[in-house]
Amino acid sequence: MKRFILDYSLKNGLGNPAISLYLSGCDKKIKCKGCHNQELQLGTNAKIDFELLKENMDKNIKNYLYFHKKLHVSILGGEPLAPYNREIASQISKYIKQKYKDCSIILYSYRTIDDIKKENLLSYLTYIDYGVLGSFEEDLFIENTLPSSTNQYIYDFKNKTKLQSISLKGGIKHAI
Repeated sequence: MKRFILDYSLKNGLGNPAISLYLSGCDKKIKCKGCHNQELQLGTNAKIDFELLKENMDKNIKNYLYFHKKLHVSILGGEPLAPYNREIASQISKYIKQKYKDCSIILYSYRTIDDIKKENLLSYLTYIDYGVLGSFEEDLFIENTLPSSTNQYIYDFKNKTKLQSISLKGGIKHAI
């Protein structure tokens, strides 16, 4: 099983195109029904080669910036805040922020801001701008909306506020 996958997304940047880093493994005991990344739920003990990850990120970012003026990077899973993913999510977000100053980094997690505080995870999120937080609930799914279920929300870590959901009807409307 691969420990990470890099991909290009049209909406993972909160309505903006983004480089998406998927980290394998999810520590949620009862997995989200309808999870769109079931293949990444299984964890692995394999370590991520940070130099290889940086090299791959730089290649993808170079191609991305050829077409886009502002960089958006999303860190998803699996679960990026699982104990075995926290450090790599923190390291890569720091690397990206230091090298590409004018970028937005978005983290997707089943955890809420209260969970993050309770588990003392804020130190891992120093370089994260926004979070799409909360478990995906298939019964609360709303088509063409980010986040995709009504119990989830977008959180601005810098201003410590919840943001409005994004409607993607009639084309993508950018949140950031």
